[in-house]
Amino acid sequence: MTALLTGERIDNWIGGQRVAPQNGQYMESEDPSIAKTWTLVPDGDATDVDAAVSAASEAFRGPWRSMPTLSRAELLRSVANEIAKHKEELATIESRDNGKPIAESVAGDLPAVCEILKYWAGAADKLHGETVEVSPTSFNFTVHEPIGVVGIIVP
Repeated sequence: MTALLTGERIDNWIGGQRVAPQNGQYMESEDPSIAKTWTLVPDGDATDVDAAVSAASEAFRGPWRSMPTLSRAELLRSVANEIAKHKEELATIESRDNGKPIAESVAGDLPAVCEILKYWAGAADKLHGETVEVSPTSFNFTVHEPIGVVGIIVP
């Protein structure tokens, strides 16, 4: 992560590894506090999205779907702990990227991200289906299970 503070270009993260955009194109990310480029970010296209969805779908069908809920919870907690451990560095990167004061990210954004991850870690083994009696001799039941990959665009 420290490399980002030195202006190293950022690549996509697909299938657990850094991947350059398939079209080879990057765009500049300007540090608003100095009005200068601080790093390059992928200017990807549908090919990169397809690769990311494919990798996520493979992970979904494989390790994630079969992972015990307590292991999922531990994984989410470990991500929260890593974010907390690197909060100063992450806040600096966020500030360089969008101009937000570092103190705001350290005191607000990053703790909120950690709390959200910990909340869902705590919920991982508490999401249960229901049994519904439909007659004196039969019942229906529901099962909560993941259904697949979702692709979203966030600002």
